[in-house]
Amino acid sequence: MWIEVFKTGLHTSSNGKSINYTNEDLLKIATNYNQRIQLEPTSKAPLVKGHPESNAPAYGWIDQLASRGDFLLAKVKDLTNDIINDIKDKKFQKVSISLTNDLNLRHIGLLGAAAPAVEGLKPIEFTMNLDNFEILSDIELNNESTANQETENNSYNYSELIDENTFMKNQIRDYQKVIQQKDFEEFTANLIKNNCISQNYSKHTMDLLELCSQIDEVTNNKFDTLNKAKAYLNKLTSSNLKTEFAKPTDALNFDKTEYSLAMGNNREKLHNQITRIMNENENLTYEQALKSILQ
Repeated sequence: MWIEVFKTGLHTSSNGKSINYTNEDLLKIATNYNQRIQLEPTSKAPLVKGHPESNAPAYGWIDQLASRGDFLLAKVKDLTNDIINDIKDKKFQKVSISLTNDLNLRHIGLLGAAAPAVEGLKPIEFTMNLDNFEILSDIELNNESTANQETENNSYNYSELIDENTFMKNQIRDYQKVIQQKDFEEFTANLIKNNCISQNYSKHTMDLLELCSQIDEVTNNKFDTLNKAKAYLNKLTSSNLKTEFAKPTDALNFDKTEYSLAMGNNREKLHNQITRIMNENENLTYEQALKSILQ
C-alpha cells in the first residue's frame, strides 16, 4: 500500500545542506525511480531502519513512487515479519528518504525516536485486518475496500509516460542528427572555400566527421574526437594541396603534334609512356608519372 515519504518545501539534509524541493522535483524523483526499476527490476530501493550507508539490511522493498500534489508517495511491498511486528507495536511510525544529488532514490528509512528531516508526513499505520499485513497511510479512507479503490484510482499508467518519453527522446535525437548533418556540410563547404581541401574530398571529409561523431557518442565524448578532427582540418591551407602545373585531364588533351615538333620523337614516346601510367593511376600528376619512369 501507499505511504507518504516526502513533500515539497525547504529541507535540510543530514550533512547540513538546505534545498528547496518543488513539485517538479518530486515528479522527477518518482519518474527516475519508476523508469529505473522497469528497466532493472532488481534495482528496487530497500526499506531500512535509519539511514545505513550500505542500504542494508532490507526489511521490505519500494515497488513504486508517485507524486501527488505536494507529497511523494511510496508503495511498499514484501515486508519482513520483524518489521511488521515493529510497526504494529508503533516502534516505527515515521520515515525519511535518502536521495542522490541527481534525485535518485537510494532507500527509505524507518525512524523510531529520531526526528525526521521532513515534518508533516502522515504516520504509518496498519489496516484493521492484520492478517494481510498491509500498510496504509492516513490519507486513505478508513474502510479497506474504499481504500483499495482509491489506490487503484490513483495508480498512474507509467508505461504510457515512458513510451511518450522514449518517443520525445527519439524525436530530439533525429532533430540533432539533422542539425549535425547541416553543420558538417557547412564546415566542409568552408574548407573547400578556403582551399583547405579540394571538392573531390568533400564526401571523404563528411564521412570522417560522421565517424568522429559516432566515436564521441560511444565513448561519451571521452576523447573529443570530432572537435580535434575539425581543428586539424582547419589548419590545412592551399600549400598543403598538391602543386600541379596541369590537371591530369589537361595533360591528356594537349597538342601532341606541337609537343613532338618541339621535343622530338623520343620525347613523344616518353609522353605516351607517362600518359599510360597516369591512366593506370588517376591520382598521379604528370610530373609524378615522369618521376616514376626516371627512378
